[in-house]
Amino acid sequence: MKKPVKLLSVLLAFVMVISVFAATMAQAAAPYKPTYNDDVTEKDVELLLKDVDTVLSAKVLTGSVIESIYKALPGLTMLIGKAKDVEFYSEGIWNRDPKMTGSHKEDNPKKPGTQMTVYEYEVNPYISTPTTELNAERFANLKDYGDQNFKDNMPNTGAKEYNGEKEYTGVGRYNQGNIVEDVKDENGNITTEGTFTRFFKDHPIVVNSLDDFKNEINNIVATVLMDGLGLISALGAKYTPAEDYGSFVIPASGGAPDALYSLFEGLDDICAGLGIEQPTKATACFVEWNSAHTSVSWLPDLKAATTYVQNIVSALFKDGALATNVVGAIQSLVVTESGAQIYKGVNKIVNALEDAVNCPFGAQLGTNKDGTYKEGSIAATLHNIYTIFQSIPTLDPDTDKERLDIEGLVNFLIGQFVDPSTLALEFVERKEGDGKAPKGLLNISAQSDVMPLASDAMISLKFRHMILDRVAEAESHADVVKIVYDYLYDNLICYRETNDLLKTAFTPIGNQSLIERVLKTDIPKDIEDEILNALKTDREPLADHLITLVAEMDEVHHHRDLQAVAAKPATCTEAGTIAYYHCPDCGLDFATDDMYAPDETALTSIAAPAKGHHVTKVDAKDATCTEAGNVEYYRCDDCGLAFKTEADAADNKSFDPTVKATGHKFGDWKDEDGKQVRTCTVCGVKETKGAADKPNAGGPNIPNTGIAITSISAISVAAAAAFVTMSVRAKKKENND
Repeated sequence: MKKPVKLLSVLLAFVMVISVFAATMAQAAAPYKPTYNDDVTEKDVELLLKDVDTVLSAKVLTGSVIESIYKALPGLTMLIGKAKDVEFYSEGIWNRDPKMTGSHKEDNPKKPGTQMTVYEYEVNPYISTPTTELNAERFANLKDYGDQNFKDNMPNTGAKEYNGEKEYTGVGRYNQGNIVEDVKDENGNITTEGTFTRFFKDHPIVVNSLDDFKNEINNIVATVLMDGLGLISALGAKYTPAEDYGSFVIPASGGAPDALYSLFEGLDDICAGLGIEQPTKATACFVEWNSAHTSVSWLPDLKAATTYVQNIVSALFKDGALATNVVGAIQSLVVTESGAQIYKGVNKIVNALEDAVNCPFGAQLGTNKDGTYKEGSIAATLHNIYTIFQSIPTLDPDTDKERLDIEGLVNFLIGQFVDPSTLALEFVERKEGDGKAPKGLLNISAQSDVMPLASDAMISLKFRHMILDRVAEAESHADVVKIVYDYLYDNLICYRETNDLLKTAFTPIGNQSLIERVLKTDIPKDIEDEILNALKTDREPLADHLITLVAEMDEVHHHRDLQAVAAKPATCTEAGTIAYYHCPDCGLDFATDDMYAPDETALTSIAAPAKGHHVTKVDAKDATCTEAGNVEYYRCDDCGLAFKTEADAADNKSFDPTVKATGHKFGDWKDEDGKQVRTCTVCGVKETKGAADKPNAGGPNIPNTGIAITSISAISVAAAAAFVTMSVRAKKKENND
């Protein structure tokens, strides 16, 4: 018997080993989940993202930002040729194509005694592209704030010639315009307010949410594209007017169309990498090659092009959020496939702009004949972007998986903004920390003789290599934020060497700390104190502190700790409560768990009223000898209580409708077959004197088994005694053996 047992044990051990191995493999394949605890839950991080959005909406992405964009448009006439015209905003684009119909002679007032030729024109104005509904309403009286001395004449409505020189009587609306820009001093302060500044003082743009901001940006997109981007004309495009919408045609000579087409191919790649769905490709709605591939049309489908750009804006502000969507974009960037596609798209755009700068039409952008660029020109800016982009390190270069090297990008950015001789960052292999902040100073002394506080001191940081797969495979945006936070905490605070270095750098010695001397700037004391406290705080408590700081920034009361309360069902007579969410901070109750719910949406009552009795009539039932009956009554379907009338049910006056069983009414004893028997005069049941099946006077009969109860009890006692005796004897025999 022992061999089978041993074999079974081996078999079970083998199964356990296989199970553990399978579980380990499953765990390794599962997405990484960052650590959460009571200090910081996943919901806390989700709320942090919402708090960031609230702060952005209240303090950053406001109506004044939209106003600033409108103020900047008149200065971009190279891109938006009609941006200085009031009617461009209030009505749309007027196309006036004057046609000369004749001429006549008049006396020349400048040269008495001579005549001049006056040319006659016929003008047929029409609106080719109407403004947006929002602009038509918002800027209806913008003209009242424009240049009141501006002559509201159609362009080129007439001309006078003086000895071969023409002087036009009309003022070119789209060349001069009647929008006055702000006049500023050398410090950027406004000395004379322009059209938009005065207009927005009286008609401020109000943005109450990120959704409002998104809609305003999309409106500006439609406004800018309405003019077809005047920059295209700088690339040699010829405009063909039409009543629905004109088109620019760019000849293929000089490579401008190729650059333009490549630019929008890159935009398609970026949208695909970020998961932004576009019903029409940019290469179809912004540019279109002709059949001979000798030229491209610009904006062949204005409506689709506008929708394309607006889809990008809407994706950035999806679901009325911004921070969450930015986190999602970052996550896409580190995924190999989408990251490679995004990089490919950006690379195409940057190279296309460089090609445009260097094509024959680049002179319009500020490119000199010798290939250099005018200082401050568009060409110089675009070339600088190209140069910087080419310097950014990548992974898997020259392959279809080429993408940004995130660690290399961090070092690159540090080199762009910080003197490399003062700050160096190195990525190394190192074990992850335990989330605890080191206490005190161990490796570096704060004394100046150990670390000289020279202005050229070097701060060298060592970061653990990034595990980007964790970000790529994160299950939620909150997880991405927590993973990034944990990584930064591990390297800046948990790692002893860096922690000591930062404590030393931010600890004031004399009038300045080391970091202030390195950066050559003063840091407010409260900021230094906050950083020093952070360097002494464990990971989760610090995260909780930071989340609280962000929450306090928006200056709006949030119901952060809403507690779900289950419903208590109401009964017929007692009230219950509905399911709700209770805020322990302010005591208010809400129907949902939305922490941003305004106080005025709080529930005024959580009570669920008593249901009352829902009764059904029950007919009377006569009692019998052995069964109870009842009088007529009304029974509640829910609780079962009985009521004499429906009115009693409404008043909750219940009663017992039972009529007791009558019991048997026996006649006299009679002799039947030698036995004494009597019969119930109501139901006819018979009773035999002395029999075991004697009827119960008030209830059902006990069945006659033919054996008296006392006999059964005696047999049971005897059997039990015999069993005990046998057990004792068997025990004694066992002991004797």
